[in-house]
Amino acid sequence: MKRFAVIGNPIKHSKSPQIFTYWFEQMKISAKYYHLELDKNIDVSTFKAYLQNLTGANITAPFKHLAYLMADKKDEIAQATQAVNTIINNNGILYGYNTDVYGVKYALTDIVFDRVLVLGAGKAATAAIYTLVLQRKKIGVFNRTMSNASKIINLYNYNNLSYIDKDDFNIFNPDLIINTIPDNQFVKSIVKNHLDLFANTYFLNAIYPMPSYVKLLNTNKYIRGEYWLIGQAISNFQLFTRKKLPSTLETKVFELILE
Repeated sequence: MKRFAVIGNPIKHSKSPQIFTYWFEQMKISAKYYHLELDKNIDVSTFKAYLQNLTGANITAPFKHLAYLMADKKDEIAQATQAVNTIINNNGILYGYNTDVYGVKYALTDIVFDRVLVLGAGKAATAAIYTLVLQRKKIGVFNRTMSNASKIINLYNYNNLSYIDKDDFNIFNPDLIINTIPDNQFVKSIVKNHLDLFANTYFLNAIYPMPSYVKLLNTNKYIRGEYWLIGQAISNFQLFTRKKLPSTLETKVFELILE
């Protein structure tokens, strides 16, 4: 039987086991999928040993860069973002992929936008920015630590990517905000201080379940983090199984995980 896991710390909140267990059962695939929480200070060799005992894995915070470092082979997106969120174990050779990009694209389907404010400077933000650079959007990045935001900006040779201080959000005037900051109280304070802007702008949240500050926003313009999750999971399913997921199962899983 094939064995898969979602690896992170913390990780019990992840809905990936629900999603993949449902898909495996419906497609009659003999596989198990579970949570695996590892120590945040784990070293590369120990991390690699865990992955050698799995068929594949999804990687989330704070291990996406560590997974990038230990993957034997990496796809183009993983190399560009220096982050891996999916591992495939092929006879002991660990292949690293970054499917967060597909999650961002999926979540933004049918949304028209040009100027994007990205909150955060972690690996989820890096994947979002990579997607936006390919789409030639105007991108502003805000993070509590400016030096971390600068690292992302320096990763891409793109003129329309810059740091935006929170005092300049209204001047930048985005038509889409993408949040990747997991500290809900911090994001709530930002929303409250820029309520007119945030309440009238498309808001894609990488964070789920739905945080309490969402009640301050225009729900017709709020895009739940589960859409990002499912978008990248669809891509992962094909990598894990080499099978295309039927659209009916894509639709049904929303009913399963949305609260």
